[in-house]
Amino acid sequence: MALAEIDRAQRYGRPFSMLLVDLDHFKQVNDNFGHNAGDAVLRIAAQRVMASVRTTDVVARYGGEELSVLLPETDEAEALSVAERIRQAIGSQPVSYEDKQILVTASVGGAEYLPQDDSVARLIGRADAALYRAKQTGRDRVRFSGREEDGVMAAPPQQTAAQ
Repeated sequence: MALAEIDRAQRYGRPFSMLLVDLDHFKQVNDNFGHNAGDAVLRIAAQRVMASVRTTDVVARYGGEELSVLLPETDEAEALSVAERIRQAIGSQPVSYEDKQILVTASVGGAEYLPQDDSVARLIGRADAALYRAKQTGRDRVRFSGREEDGVMAAPPQQTAAQ
């Protein structure tokens, strides 16, 4: 799918962006509440992401507690807006599991396709570097690897898991 978007971007000059969404402190959710609770948190977070994007966007599990979001026809400014909407949706309310309320937040890194992105791996690498910056600067925030400078959106820190 991403290769098709690169082809489209190169041929027609159309924008597209990639987001990587990582659930903050997910290991603590598994450690404190168990792996079944972690699975429930991951499923609900994925549902919240799906509800935050268009039907033409592609959401996939990227690995562990990470999701990727491919945003066709989406430039940097629009991708930042979508990333923030996703971050807010995931952290908007606790996940109910059995008799517990589990607070969840997410860090999001993104990148718009640039002509020098000669491969999907390079685009994903830039989105991953932005995600790493989001995590290193406090989590529960959006960082974007953009054309001119790092796009930034952040929220006040929250607890990640509570009973």
